[in-house]
Amino acid sequence: MSKNVKISIGMPVYNGEQTIKAALDALLHQSFQEFELIISDNASTDATLAICEDYASRDDRIRYIRQPKNLGLARNFKYVLDEAEGDYFLWAAADDIRSNDFLEVNLDFLENNSGYVASTSPNIFEGQDPKGKDLVTFALDAETPEQRVFQFFEHCWQSHCIFYSLMRTDVLKKCDLVGQHFIASDWAIDLFMALNGSINRTEKGLTTLGAKGISNQRSSYKAFRNHPIELIAPFYKLSKILIHWSKSFSLKDRMKIYKFLLSLNTTSLFNQIHSSLYYFIQQKLKREKRFDLMSVYKKLKSFLQNLLKLSNTPLEKMAEKQLVLQALNMAKTTRQIKQVNGLKEIEFCAFSQWGEDGILDWLASNIEGIAPSFVEFGVGNYKESNTRLLLQLHNWKGLILDGSQEHIKNIQKEELYWRHDLQAKCAFIDKDNINQLIAVAGFSGDLGLLSVDIDGNDYWVWKAIDIVKPMIVVSEYNAILGDKHQLTVPYKKEFQRSKAHHSLLYFGASLPALIHLGKEKGYKFIGTASNGCNAFFVREDCFKSIEDKIKSVWVYPLVAREARDIHGELSFISGADRAQLIKDMEFVDVKNCSDKSHEFVKLGDLETLYSAEWKNGVGYKL
Repeated sequence: MSKNVKISIGMPVYNGEQTIKAALDALLHQSFQEFELIISDNASTDATLAICEDYASRDDRIRYIRQPKNLGLARNFKYVLDEAEGDYFLWAAADDIRSNDFLEVNLDFLENNSGYVASTSPNIFEGQDPKGKDLVTFALDAETPEQRVFQFFEHCWQSHCIFYSLMRTDVLKKCDLVGQHFIASDWAIDLFMALNGSINRTEKGLTTLGAKGISNQRSSYKAFRNHPIELIAPFYKLSKILIHWSKSFSLKDRMKIYKFLLSLNTTSLFNQIHSSLYYFIQQKLKREKRFDLMSVYKKLKSFLQNLLKLSNTPLEKMAEKQLVLQALNMAKTTRQIKQVNGLKEIEFCAFSQWGEDGILDWLASNIEGIAPSFVEFGVGNYKESNTRLLLQLHNWKGLILDGSQEHIKNIQKEELYWRHDLQAKCAFIDKDNINQLIAVAGFSGDLGLLSVDIDGNDYWVWKAIDIVKPMIVVSEYNAILGDKHQLTVPYKKEFQRSKAHHSLLYFGASLPALIHLGKEKGYKFIGTASNGCNAFFVREDCFKSIEDKIKSVWVYPLVAREARDIHGELSFISGADRAQLIKDMEFVDVKNCSDKSHEFVKLGDLETLYSAEWKNGVGYKL
């Protein structure tokens, strides 16, 4: 076999006689044929030797090596990688079946996308329906390494085929974790690759994973345990590695990683206890009729869940204190800035989604006589919000509203709810009830901040509010609607973004529409956050305090790619293509409407939606 191969496939195997023939046949019948197949037999004691020698005698692409003694699982995986000579490398388990186009479609993608370090195809487990809900299709293709890490953790328990991707050999060989034996070593390798580039998931191709791999065995934790500490922290080694790798991340991102790792270790610990107890009950007591096994099982499960929640609480408190302390330090720095050339210069985030925390802290510190109070609606679970830092750092009082009763109940159980003057109410907000909701909570007249984010009737609700006079208003805008027209969705009392259009892009109002409304209500527009989500307004009489401090006003299009396909999955469509998804949806042109009549337009009928800057995804100065 020529050494000038494009792809090296490494198959580590031990006692694979029952499945290896099918796995080999699937690889040898690939539509792309320019590869070498390296089989490392880890001193099998079954018929694996005879099967592999037979295949190797009939196909010179196969290099079969029988180890004189068992190297161990991890070292056998490293062995086949060390032997690889191709530009691309693929680990192939001896019980996995790949469609015959797997190599072709993934190689083609990598050859044409240099920013990606690996590519794989959708996967299922043996016995599952490739057209059903079990099909795994997620990719790790976010723009930054931090985002790709969080993408991985969202899907880590379904990440098997990230490890079995077609990878760039030179990148993979730089990972010194290959060959190390510890729990989730495959996850560590996946994360190493994701930190070095994006990982694609093709639409074509399919991998069917064997259902009897070690990850599906009850003893998998025990098999990989190296240290007593892993009895209580099963992912101890992975945690150390990821904490080291994340040193350059922002504090907020590091806190998210710490919380995830804590949850991962505690959940896994209790899952082991739960599994062992259930197995014990099942095996030892199943013949004892006086025992109600399911009742015992449910009680144990409830006990473990409560114990898990209690064990998470101290670290969550510590993480939040560190976050607030870091935010205080950032705030002290930004408050020293006497004049800004756009709001981007004072952005930082602690609890806000993007940089809103920094902007609001700076405004609150510079507007004379600002009322220390807020109203925010659309807060979700209040973990991510525009007002939480004002509550905890400045001790403002406030009202938060959300349509989920569960979210509100959870907020009311938090420590911050009794520590601060905070009201949390459950309500589906519309333009007819918003003033009453605010008034019943005891707010009227001057208000420090109004934060509007309800993913729908934002324009109409802000327009209706007259019970309070906010000094600062933050309102989400829909940047997909462009920067040329004053557009908003028509008012519908029961509007829900998730039901209005499958893409989730049909909601809210354009930035020009909100600027028009702000001017109508007596507000000065001072710019947007740099991510392209929130617009900031200051009441005209309060603007005098900061008029000389804001040198220029900048606006930004949307950075995030949140469009969904008809199945509810992220499609990652960006730029002007997003508007095409909702081109047939109706909007109100607020420039040409009155309280009694509205002019409806379809997005696709408007000639120019975007300025050149907006279309190219860059901000510009007004």
